[in-house]
Amino acid sequence: MAILERTGQGGGPGRPRSFDETQALDRVMHVFWAKGYEHTSYPELEAATGLHRQSLRYAFGDKAELFRRAVEHYARSRLDTVEALLHRPGSAAANIRAVFDFWARDARASGRGCLMVNSLAEFADALSAVAPVLVAANRRLLTAFADAFRTAQAEGAIRPELDPDILAAQGVALGDGLMLHARNGGLHAEPGAVLEAFLSMARAPPGRRR
Repeated sequence: MAILERTGQGGGPGRPRSFDETQALDRVMHVFWAKGYEHTSYPELEAATGLHRQSLRYAFGDKAELFRRAVEHYARSRLDTVEALLHRPGSAAANIRAVFDFWARDARASGRGCLMVNSLAEFADALSAVAPVLVAANRRLLTAFADAFRTAQAEGAIRPELDPDILAAQGVALGDGLMLHARNGGLHAEPGAVLEAFLSMARAPPGRRR
């Protein structure tokens, strides 16, 4: 059954599109997320969106460009969520833990891992159209985490001698690893416990907290 329905003919130059591009991209994203780039076919994308191949190509470009747009859509949504959690009222340490809890729930529940991590594992830099999206998303994520760890240090919750940029890189790498393993059933250890072990090593001793 088609998820989207076309409401008119549309599609010609200068004519309004007859479908919701954001909704179509979201459906495309879920197909790529579940199956990866190489194993996703146009018939599957057509079934997910209710749109013909030519409509998808007209709106988004070829398959590689469609995949790039889907990864960009995913990255924007996920990073918006992470940044919103990190910028909540309250302590920075609690907000970092909230992001880790969010990742742990994902690692337990989705079985699909993370589309950004999956894309990196599938292509490395072979699909040049996607590489800039992954680099920009990773930079944004690292910056947000480093700022949060820096604030947590100022609050006395994280050991001051640790480099917040290194802590951010460690946290992101750990989360990426959990998401990658989630595609194959996960690690034997509980994801939340793995992330908590990392945080426990970074926490300031109780006597040094403010």
